[in-house]
Amino acid sequence: MMPHSQLHGRLSRARMLRLLGGGVLGAPSLLAACTSPAPSAPTLVAPPARTPPAPTSVATPVAAQAASGTTIGGVRLPTYIPAKGPKPDLPSTGPGVDDAYLSFPKASLYKSVQQPPGKASEVSVLTLSYYPPFTALEDNPALQQINRELNVTLKLNMVAPTDYLTRFNTTIAGGSGNLPDLMMLPVIPNAAEFLQSQCADLTQYLSGDAVKDYPNLANLPTLSWKSTVYNGAIMGVPPPRSAPSSVLYVNKTRYDQEIGSSLPKNSDDWKRILVQLTNPQAGHWGIAAGGAGFGFGVGAAWYPGMFGAPNTWQLEAGGKLTHARETDQFKAAVGYVRDLFAAGVYHPNSGNYGALAIKDDHVAGKFAFAESTWTATYPDFWHRGAALNPPVQMRIMQPFTHDGAGKVAYYLSPAVQIGYPLLGITVMKKAPPDRIKELLGVLDFLAAPFGSQEALLIDYGVEGPDYAFDQRGNPVPTQRGPADSTYIEWNLVMQHLPVLYDSAYPEFASTAQSDEQMLLSNSIQNPTLGYYSATNIKQGATLDQAFNDGVTDVVTGRRPLGDFDQIVKDWLANGGEQIRAEYQQSMAATG
Repeated sequence: MMPHSQLHGRLSRARMLRLLGGGVLGAPSLLAACTSPAPSAPTLVAPPARTPPAPTSVATPVAAQAASGTTIGGVRLPTYIPAKGPKPDLPSTGPGVDDAYLSFPKASLYKSVQQPPGKASEVSVLTLSYYPPFTALEDNPALQQINRELNVTLKLNMVAPTDYLTRFNTTIAGGSGNLPDLMMLPVIPNAAEFLQSQCADLTQYLSGDAVKDYPNLANLPTLSWKSTVYNGAIMGVPPPRSAPSSVLYVNKTRYDQEIGSSLPKNSDDWKRILVQLTNPQAGHWGIAAGGAGFGFGVGAAWYPGMFGAPNTWQLEAGGKLTHARETDQFKAAVGYVRDLFAAGVYHPNSGNYGALAIKDDHVAGKFAFAESTWTATYPDFWHRGAALNPPVQMRIMQPFTHDGAGKVAYYLSPAVQIGYPLLGITVMKKAPPDRIKELLGVLDFLAAPFGSQEALLIDYGVEGPDYAFDQRGNPVPTQRGPADSTYIEWNLVMQHLPVLYDSAYPEFASTAQSDEQMLLSNSIQNPTLGYYSATNIKQGATLDQAFNDGVTDVVTGRRPLGDFDQIVKDWLANGGEQIRAEYQQSMAATG
């Protein structure tokens, strides 16, 4: 059981996108393997050989991305003002690298919100929930205390992901009188019209130094705000996510036993290792792909990055955009994964794996590798592996290039959305200025930094009924604690900046931070982040599904590799060219 802060972001963005319609490189079924199980409520215990063309772009380091200005879409983004909270044991070493805590900063807890932001009103919220039902307000000491400190009564409507889009569309169809105050925005065809007609423009309250009225929101990094900009306005508030996106997880225990300490140096070496790890008679394979298994991994990050394809789109000189799918590097990745599939290194459940089953089998050693998301999955794997007897180490594989030269251009997470503008941000209905300020105050409270009294309350509940401090000062949930606190999906409304911390495994924080530093040392972002394409909003998921199905057919041998070019042409003709044109127009309009 890992509360909010230990999951450092908890919700996997790929999980949301698979259910709501988008993904990295447009893959709606990116990685079902990233789903975390609904946590059980624990008792209170002590924490136990190809040569493709050269890459068409040069990766931009994270630091350069962060320093690239504060204006996008014609809007000055909120000023970044770091919070003055407890000093981390391992401070961030650069943009995108999370602060790490080896133990909970109990002695340094501070109050980040001095006055209740509410006016004794009701605040209605509509968002997703991936967890079992939380304890009702009348029996929930944590929710009662949050309401008292906010001076509002929160009316939380948290809907299962399979029902959320239907519930959201039904809600907005009822008109402005039925809209909740705060809403998690999913992919909807009429997003532009909905935002303009029903949602509050937050620019005057948050742009530039105006955000200083909300210090915890000012603590959110600039990158997080880029996804909130639409049509020259800030239209929402972004729950922040960690910078790493998709990573390749390795069952290190099995790898060390069968391969040793040597790491793959290039694509030929990688194929050799996967073949060596594959023994169907023993029930062992080299790798697995989860969910619908789009391209058996070629649509995520590992293989396109290996061959030097850009992160979704590449901005050429003169302002032209080229999609990764159009590049020779992406095609080379498709051909390479086709060879791997033919070599029999994929677990036979690949493409049909359930979200939990793939994690269970990965930790059990039925395959050595599987790609999944950074957020939530990494600490979950630590706990899963440590719970076995004997324990199993689950770690991250260091990326490498197809020819062993240079560094992999690692794909950054867009911090809020992947593939679709505005997805996952919290928007609010139109309201008078005083009401908007009150609601922003509520979100500011929910964004209270790790190490604050507010974050402790949000993450763990009330001391006594929901958690107790162990002898090292770490909060440990009681039997009822998760249902009072963790099961409330605060992070899909607003959450604090992600940190690396796990009370059960202090070494997790230092290991994860080293992994972040390694991944982000040569990272690139999707250049369309913060810009708008109406066609991508309305047709992107459908277009992507057709493309994904075609590429999966190529990888699995149902269609020849030569068909890939036609699959790309079909995607361009059916809407891809229009998406490109709209992004280019959006970029040109704002310089």
